Amino acid sequence: MKVNYVRKSTGTRTTIVIPDHLCQLWLATTPSDAITRDTQRIKERLELLDEPGEGEPFQRLAESALVADIQAYQAQLLADGENMKDRIIDALLPWLQGAIEPTATAVEVLKAIERFKSVPWSITESFENLQEQGYAHKKG
Repeated sequence: MKVNYVRKSTGTRTTIVIPDHLCQLWLATTPSDAITRDTQRIKERLELLDEPGEGEPFQRLAESALVADIQAYQAQLLADGENMKDRIIDALLPWLQGAIEPTATAVEVLKAIERFKSVPWSITESFENLQEQGYAHKKG
């Protein structure tokens, strides 16, 4: 994708070509509530970058920034996955306490969990509104 923009820090007009696959992945992992064209969103992100260091090409700086954004999104998803797992465990604990005796052995607890696993069930998230549902990953 070819992007033309003016760097905010220096006012320098810049044209840069970012690989399409990187742009598509970045756009997919940085949802926006603003209705803007894809090139505009990337342009706005690149305008925020500082000048590269001595001997560092701006192309590498730009691509590194997009990759860092993608990795930050991935880390957020992994953290949210841990939160989901914790919520599931919290939801199971009361059931488990009712399904076994307080003096149950570890083997009896594992058997109770195994019985519970055989029950068909599904996990659903609930949100106050559609906007919260669409941007739940932005919460930190």
